[in-house]
Amino acid sequence: MTTTPGEPQPDPEVVPSGDPAPIPTEPLQPGEDPGVAPDQPEIEPPTDPRP
Repeated sequence: MTTTPGEPQPDPEVVPSGDPAPIPTEPLQPGEDPGVAPDQPEIEPPTDPRP
């Protein structure tokens, strides 16, 4: 969801700058989507054994 700068953020965890607030347990890793649980690694495409 894209919010227009200046509009109130519906998500209390979203800072005014639009960046996701750091998770108390551990900060978000680069490339990780906010809301993804730490125990849920990013879904990577399966490696194709074919050349």
